[in-house]
Amino acid sequence: MLYNLTMWLFAKSAFGTEKYTAFELKYLGAKEIFTSPGGVYFRGNKADMMRINYKIRTATRVLWILDKFQWHGEKELYGKVKDIQWERLFLPKMSIVIHHDTDRKYLKDSRMLSLITKDAVCDRFREKKGLRPDIDKEKPDIRIFVTINKNYCYISLDTSGDSLNMRGYKTGYHPAPLRETLAASLIFATGWNRRDVLVDPMCGSGTIPIEAALYYFNIPPQIKRKHFSFMNFHSFDKELWNDIRTEAVKQIMDSKKSPIFAGDISADFVDITMEHAKSLDLEKKIKWHVADFKDFKPPRSRGILLMNPPYNKRLKQDKTKEFYGMIRDTLKINYRGYRAFILTGDMENYRKIHLKPASEIDLYNGPIQVKLLKYLIKH
Repeated sequence: MLYNLTMWLFAKSAFGTEKYTAFELKYLGAKEIFTSPGGVYFRGNKADMMRINYKIRTATRVLWILDKFQWHGEKELYGKVKDIQWERLFLPKMSIVIHHDTDRKYLKDSRMLSLITKDAVCDRFREKKGLRPDIDKEKPDIRIFVTINKNYCYISLDTSGDSLNMRGYKTGYHPAPLRETLAASLIFATGWNRRDVLVDPMCGSGTIPIEAALYYFNIPPQIKRKHFSFMNFHSFDKELWNDIRTEAVKQIMDSKKSPIFAGDISADFVDITMEHAKSLDLEKKIKWHVADFKDFKPPRSRGILLMNPPYNKRLKQDKTKEFYGMIRDTLKINYRGYRAFILTGDMENYRKIHLKPASEIDLYNGPIQVKLLKYLIKH
């Protein structure tokens, strides 16, 4: 399999966000796109793979599928893995780690997938190069994924490295962080057209407004990242990579302001958020405020409200009835004409808002099950 030909790739994304990843992939030039639980399959060439790693907002990583075969048992796995020309993909001096994922119905001990794959890769390198790669579970140069799904086994090479939700702009601590890839998915879920006002009045560490600003100004989400796993591949084309980055930077919109408003009741959190935005030169392009949700008066008579209020699994919220009642009353008074989107993980209490949602979307913020609730606030 040659690196410069069209290849099958898989963009991993959180449950419930796959359609937003598929939407992005189409915009970024991917071909033969189809969704699957946990991600999106597509075809692309080397340039597509690098550009998508740099520009995709909703995916956590991009895998290059090296082989796919029907699962008949672990005995066949060793031979299938060993047949892959690993020595043409990376040097034996590179450290590796094997990730596995399967249901118990295929294998009683899923760890065997990693052990068998590791042995096959190392044995292949010994035979072909006289050396074998070391195992590094903390900071490997190469990540290999072995997945069994619907009776098929997939052998994949990670092209991303660190998870793509790690944008590199966060430095300050917040007790309830929202993943950047999920925040980007939420923004797509609202249908924001980048002309209407977008308000996050409980911004916390600023993930939603900063991701909205990256999208508004067409800034690549990985603009601060220095390294991707594909840079460790034999066929890494540095000149092509530099051209892709240069072209992406040229497409950044040159504007001094945006219709994005962000605030929080905590001045400390707003300070942290502004520091995060400053690292991207966005601190003056978002309108900030320090205020309780009920006290902030949003601009215009229509727009989008998108917020991630505190909920019990992450932040103590003793007076839930009063809290959700305050949200309801504030929406009715201050946000008439708005489309309000509320992300919550408080499955037991969120209905205390006593408003009928126009829609509910099930999602995950890391391991926490959450819902995105949409409310149409009448004039």
